[in-house]
Amino acid sequence: MIVSETRPKSLKSDQLVVEELGAELMIYDQTRNQAFCLNQKAAFVWQHCDGKTTVPEIAARLSQSLGEPMDESVVELALQGLSQDGLLDTTTFLPFVP
Repeated sequence: MIVSETRPKSLKSDQLVVEELGAELMIYDQTRNQAFCLNQKAAFVWQHCDGKTTVPEIAARLSQSLGEPMDESVVELALQGLSQDGLLDTTTFLPFVP
């Protein structure tokens, strides 16, 4: 059985101004003249959306980073919010086939 895994990718940073604010991340989209403030978990997820790392891998890294168990649903919820805010490259949501 082949399991498809999402490998999300964040938008190219050339159109974004990114500033760390403690554990949070402020992202300003110059194209849309819009700013977004990401909490610690959403910031971590966005920073690890490279088009290569799977959702389960991001969840495992987040869990390790925070030192507490982290369910994939937390990552999926963050991805949903990031996608709705237009901070993810929509062309990268392709299933992974090994």
